[in-house]
Amino acid sequence: MPAVPVRLVATDLDGTLLGPDGRMSARTVAAVRAVHDAGITVVAATGRSHHTALARVAPAEVVRYVVCSNGAALYDTVVGAVLDRHPIAVGSLPLVVDALRRQLPDASFGWEEPDGFGWESAFVTVSPSVEGTRARVVPRMAAPWPDGVTKLYVGHADLEHDRLLHAVQPHLVDGVVATCSGASFVEITGTGIDKAFGVARLCARLGVEAGEVLAVGDHLNDLAMLRWAGRGVAMGGAHPAVLAEATELAPSCADDGVACILEALVR
Repeated sequence: MPAVPVRLVATDLDGTLLGPDGRMSARTVAAVRAVHDAGITVVAATGRSHHTALARVAPAEVVRYVVCSNGAALYDTVVGAVLDRHPIAVGSLPLVVDALRRQLPDASFGWEEPDGFGWESAFVTVSPSVEGTRARVVPRMAAPWPDGVTKLYVGHADLEHDRLLHAVQPHLVDGVVATCSGASFVEITGTGIDKAFGVARLCARLGVEAGEVLAVGDHLNDLAMLRWAGRGVAMGGAHPAVLAEATELAPSCADDGVACILEALVR
């Protein structure tokens, strides 16, 4: 049986489309444009918000849609606006924070809002990489709770990455989704929200079936998307769980792995 043609490529950014320097290489830019010219839609699907993702995809000039915040928002670069947003329910946010504070007293929090970010001062201490981000910093996240939070960040002084995720997951409430993207902190989105959700909603808009999607990623926040897509490709050096579940393997981002995949589509 012939393979189903790929009509849409959904690619993670950090560690995937972007090189180790956080930029698209010239080869990757050329490959993205060639695939676009062949009629295949290239979509960025990232844990980043649109505030920090747009500059990363801009060099290609043809990436119209960016599925942001691990599937919680969809940004259209042509319209210049967020088309779709799925924040954590207002009632769920304090329940999640309070439950984690009871079980992990040393946890600290940050959050993403439609217009920017907020950090607890302790979160900036344990996650200094966010320090340069324009955000309001408060001593403690509390009432009045921010509205429209698309993503909650959880940091900890002693736990990071998978260990922190494993500590957080048993204490989630209301079906919120926790994952890691390679940063030291854990990222929480609303009920049932992940990259598969965000990409699937975009595909429904565009009339694209899951079997016509090729997805590429490298970390735990990519797993749901790779499972959902007709073709799930792991980057070289990906998280072991991603390597175990992907149906295909690409070279690492340092070796222009996404460019290799895209070039093969139009060869």
